[in-house]
Amino acid sequence: MTRLGEAYLGGQGIRPRQIQRDVKLETMKQVAHFEFAIGSEHVRQLSRVVSFQRQGMDNLLQDVQAWSFAVGQLRRRGGEVRNSARRKNPIAEVDPDVPVRVLYVPPETTEQHSAFSAAKSAWDDLDVKAYAAGDEASIAHEAESLLASAP
Repeated sequence: MTRLGEAYLGGQGIRPRQIQRDVKLETMKQVAHFEFAIGSEHVRQLSRVVSFQRQGMDNLLQDVQAWSFAVGQLRRRGGEVRNSARRKNPIAEVDPDVPVRVLYVPPETTEQHSAFSAAKSAWDDLDVKAYAAGDEASIAHEAESLLASAP
């Protein structure tokens, strides 16, 4: 998560106040955690970090399934990001077509690869693009472009 945050801050097109950390997406009574929401009053990109190099793939798959369900609800109706760390404007609007990005630590074992395959399938269905760790700059560059083209 730190490297993704550094990538967001490393470019010229994103101001620190446009980077919201550890936010909750609320959509149709569903809640999902995201490490970052880019944008102040209107979210232009959401991102999450997931490691597939851990024990207990059952818990990871349950987390991914619940998170994917919430993203599916977002895709249908939009939602709001709530950021309790912000005193001013703690709620930001999220459109159904907002770019959702996942930065993942690649799997190593057979069980981890199986979990990754299931997650990737769900993400593909929801237009969630996944990037391997080390490709943080691609996510950050996209966020810069989205902010630059925002009305």
